[in-house]
Amino acid sequence: HYLSAERDIVSEPVEARTDRSGLLALGGPSFDGRALDASNRAAHNGGNGGVTAGLRRASPCVSLQSIRFAPLDETLLEVREVSRVWSDHHGSAPPSARLLMAQEATESAFKQAAPEYRILHLATHGFFLGGECGPNGAAATRGVGGLSTPNGQAAENPLLLSGLALAGANHRAAAAPDEDDGILTAEEVASLDLSG
Repeated sequence: HYLSAERDIVSEPVEARTDRSGLLALGGPSFDGRALDASNRAAHNGGNGGVTAGLRRASPCVSLQSIRFAPLDETLLEVREVSRVWSDHHGSAPPSARLLMAQEATESAFKQAAPEYRILHLATHGFFLGGECGPNGAAATRGVGGLSTPNGQAAENPLLLSGLALAGANHRAAAAPDEDDGILTAEEVASLDLSG
């Protein structure tokens, strides 16, 4: 058995909360922390849609700090449509749907809201920093707050090597140590109470 957190060792079964209801849909995060108008969008997308342009890498040995996330305009339509289908199915009565879009699609907002909803729908960039490079390769540099040690050995926690990009992710280097940086790591997801 693989354990992702200490709580997995608990011998008593943890019952899922049944008081949670509704849909939380996150999409179209403003990776630059602000809304993009049509001219900015074209520049960021390279004029060709650029849905994955921000994730192209010249080398497999890349730290997260070097990745720039391109806008995903269609995900705004996606979460609106998911919300519409949800509302059509459930009517105006609870369970309700909440949308986190553009500048509101922050790491803090998601962490705070996610435990209260039964269904989570996230439409954004994901990333995985694999082990393509050895300890002497270019990946042995800082990525997400200490992914590698000064002597070039990999960090102990692989849950820091993957995650989701949320609002403000392109300015993560400017975040203070006690601030959310727009990157929701697998470790942070594992620490959320999503038992419902």
